[in-house]
Amino acid sequence: MTQFDSSSLIGASLGDAKILQETGRGHKGYVYLGFQATLKRQVAVKVLPKSAVSSQSEVCAFVDEARTIAGLVHPSIVPIYNVGETDVLFYQILQFVKGENLNSIIEKRKKHPIAQKRVLPLNDIFNICEQILDALKYAHDEDIIHRDIKPSNILVDEDGRSYLCDFGIAYSKNDVNALGMNVILGSPVYISPEQARGDALDARADIYSMGMTMLKMISGDIPRKDESPEDVVRRKAHNPDSFFILPIEEIIPPDYDFFAPILRKSLSSDKEKRYFNAKEFLYDIKKLRGELNDSGI
Repeated sequence: MTQFDSSSLIGASLGDAKILQETGRGHKGYVYLGFQATLKRQVAVKVLPKSAVSSQSEVCAFVDEARTIAGLVHPSIVPIYNVGETDVLFYQILQFVKGENLNSIIEKRKKHPIAQKRVLPLNDIFNICEQILDALKYAHDEDIIHRDIKPSNILVDEDGRSYLCDFGIAYSKNDVNALGMNVILGSPVYISPEQARGDALDARADIYSMGMTMLKMISGDIPRKDESPEDVVRRKAHNPDSFFILPIEEIIPPDYDFFAPILRKSLSSDKEKRYFNAKEFLYDIKKLRGELNDSGI
């Protein structure tokens, strides 16, 4: 099969969307800005070239992702409008979020010339955490575990609204075709120890990943050993308490030390000591925000 030329789609139509420009790419897929003439709106078009597919499970995951998103209706989950296939690719048409992913926002902040502005503002941290945890609570109530929570899978629009995206490896216990719970999937730095071991997962795996995402928001970095993704997975699986090279309290900037108890609980290597669900996590975030507001911070 011939190599896919991403520029070949510019000006073409997929479904009822005309492709305008490429906006991003991942390991095998591409994302484009498109325009739906029928509804006169911009859309995001996610493409998986058939030449990049190495197994039928990848095709199933792409289709399952669309079905998963289609069943979720929440203000902080990017909705899907259409899904289809051509001779050379599979595609999804989704809401276009005018903004950028959280990882890009964090990395840009780290380059600010003023040290105090190299971390996200407190209000932004609370807003993002509250919105994404509410989306996770909703997804978990629908028996869906995301399994790949990380900053690059969170979009933030120009108005500050956050969106959870990329349900490509999400698991629904109601979907017999979903990628199994005993398969090691996800991003090594952000996955929980039980996910690294390939154990059966519940909502607490997403809680851990959200805690790691929150730590990245607060500190800008996740201090850890310099090792390969495979070694990170092995460390998480067999010696998770050695993952961080500093205690949580030393990773967090002094001005944000009040987040330490929440981070310690969400990032516990023992899932029995973590928040049981996103509702508990969200409650503590809102409670802390209220206490800080009352104290004038």
